Amino acid sequence: MKNMKNIIAMLCLVTTTTHASTLLDFRPNFAGDGISNINVTSGGGKSAILDEVANKLVDGGGRRDGTSLPILGDFGGTGLNIDGQEVNFTITSIIDYNGGSDAHFRTDMNGNGLGIETTSGVDRGKWFEIDGQESFTLRSDSTIQFEGLALRNWSGVGNREFSISSNDWINLLGVDPSTGITFDSTTGTFTFREVVGNVITGDDGDYSITLEEMVGQNGPSLDLSNITVANTNVVDVNGFALKTMTFAKAVAVPEPNSSILMGIGGMVILLRRYK
Repeated sequence: MKNMKNIIAMLCLVTTTTHASTLLDFRPNFAGDGISNINVTSGGGKSAILDEVANKLVDGGGRRDGTSLPILGDFGGTGLNIDGQEVNFTITSIIDYNGGSDAHFRTDMNGNGLGIETTSGVDRGKWFEIDGQESFTLRSDSTIQFEGLALRNWSGVGNREFSISSNDWINLLGVDPSTGITFDSTTGTFTFREVVGNVITGDDGDYSITLEEMVGQNGPSLDLSNITVANTNVVDVNGFALKTMTFAKAVAVPEPNSSILMGIGGMVILLRRYK
C-alpha cells in the first residue's frame, strides 16, 4: 500500500517543471554576477563597467556628453546564459526621438537621443533612457519567457506611458493585468501608464513590474522570440529609464495525458477498497 502511494506521487511529479530567471542589467555603472544578473553594456566614458557578454548592447561611448548608444546588430552569446541556454539577441530596430530611424538622430543623448549616459554623479548614470518617440526591438535566437522589468525614478512625474509588445503575444488569452496596465491582444501590446494613486514602490522611486502584475495571478506565460519597448507618451514626451529586464528559458509545462490520469484514478479506487 505504501509503494502504491509512492507511485502516485511520482506520477504527479512528472507534470511539474522549474526554471530560474536571468536579469539583464542595462545600468552603466553596475556589474552583475555573470550568472543570474548579467551586465549588457560596454565600457567607455567615465564609468567603470564589468563587461559580462561577448557582444554588447551599446557601442563604446566616450562621446562629449558621455553617452553610449544602442547599436543595430547582435549582442549576447558567450556570457549571456538563460537557464543553461546560450542566447543571442539582435537589435533589429531603433527609432529616434522624432520617430525616425536615421542614426544621426541618435548621436547625442543631451539632444534627446536614445542612449545610456555613462557620466558619473550621485545617481551613477541614468541607465537606458527612452524619450520622445523612441523605441527599440530585440529578437532572440530562441524562444524565451519575459518575466518583468525595473524602471528608474518612475514615480514623481505624471502622464508617463510606455509599451512592451511582441508578435508572439497576439491573440494571447487569459491576461488580467493590474491597475495602470492594459493589454491589447490584437497587437500583443502591454501599455503602462502612471496614474495618480497607483502603488509605486521602491528605492528612490524605482519600480519593478512583475510578470504577475502584467498577466494576473493565474495568467499565461509570456513566451517570445521578439520584443519591442517603446515610449508612447509623445505629447508630454516624459520618458523613462530602463534598469533591467528579466527573462527565463521558455519551458512547456507538460500536462498529464489521459492514460496517466486513468491510472491514477484506478489506483485511488484500489487504495480506498483496500484501506
